[in-house]
Amino acid sequence: MANNAYPELAVHQIEHKKLTDKVLAFKNDFDKGTASVTPALMRFLEDWLTSHISTVDKKYGEFLNAHGVH
Repeated sequence: MANNAYPELAVHQIEHKKLTDKVLAFKNDFDKGTASVTPALMRFLEDWLTSHISTVDKKYGEFLNAHGVH
């Protein structure tokens, strides 16, 4: 994305950073025994990934394809 000057790269990176921070915070709590894997957590992850892939990733895929990257 950087090599092809994708205009929404910074926003995309921020979205990934937010998810990574949230997952690492959960892992920290899980390791301390103060959190557990719940259906709500699994739904959140599934929804985030599905939404992200079908909207955000699709947009950069279309951008890159339009710029000759396949």
